[in-house]
Amino acid sequence: MQLSCLRTPDQWRSALARHHAVAKISSLDGANQITHGRYFWPLEPDHPGNDFDIEFIAHVLAGERRWAGVTMDINGDPSDYSVAQHCVHVADIVNLNRKTLLPDVDWDAEVAPTLYGFIHDASEAYLRDVPRPIKAKLGDYYAVEAALMRKIISVFKVPMSAAVQNAVRKVDDMMIFLERDALVGKPCVPYTNENDHPGISIHSVVPEFYVWDAKTAKRKFLEKFEEITTTGGNHIPLNYLNRGYLL
Repeated sequence: MQLSCLRTPDQWRSALARHHAVAKISSLDGANQITHGRYFWPLEPDHPGNDFDIEFIAHVLAGERRWAGVTMDINGDPSDYSVAQHCVHVADIVNLNRKTLLPDVDWDAEVAPTLYGFIHDASEAYLRDVPRPIKAKLGDYYAVEAALMRKIISVFKVPMSAAVQNAVRKVDDMMIFLERDALVGKPCVPYTNENDHPGISIHSVVPEFYVWDAKTAKRKFLEKFEEITTTGGNHIPLNYLNRGYLL
């Protein structure tokens, strides 16, 4: 995969040498082993041994299923709908619909919400995906997640503002309904916010929607990161060009 966002062999050797030197003199209490023999301290986002790389995030999120793994296909068989695929769709939808989502914002003067839409769930590469109703009952989980996201936003230089956060939140909330209807099923008791359902399906906003396998999800996630970071997030993705798919 020839993408400029991926580390070269020399960059990997340098990064691993730095990491190994720090890891050998650090306490491993609370550290998880990750790829390339590294450790990661998710409860200590600023730990000097933490090595953030987009390929690792892509790798984990591509294998991390949304909805705690309960998604299924039309035959009732398990579906591999991943957090990585969700993030790609959120990035595209918020990119194309920012003016509709927040019409009072001067988006010509505002930073693009695309990169934050893309990376908004990146902390789950280190903490795993937890459904919202359970997450709310886990004490300090939100604080831990927020601290890790602040570090990720800093490392990847994600443009942020109140408008960016609000636009991404609106799309993320909308996707709960669209993913639920397509891949989980409507609940016997409606959600308390059921009136917020946008009244469309996931096929209305994602061209030729289908569930990607993990290998495809990782590739598409990395390609989307490359696309966003080389365009600044102000672009029309090729699969949407002259196709509509707007809210």
